Amino acid sequence: MVYIPGGTFMMGSLKNEKKRYDDEGHQHEVTVKAFYMSKYPVTQAQWKTVMGNNPSFLKIKINL
Repeated sequence: MVYIPGGTFMMGSLKNEKKRYDDEGHQHEVTVKAFYMSKYPVTQAQWKTVMGNNPSFLKIKINL
């Protein structure tokens, strides 16, 4: 696990920003508390083995 420090950032895009999509919403300040994140990616197979399900929209079939 890797420590990710908290902080504040601007989320969203300005209305006049090029290539902006309508669902990007207005730009606003967001503050996130510090947290820990896995250093390595977790595969769908690993997730399913531990959690018992695969909530991913894109299912990848793995032949073991």
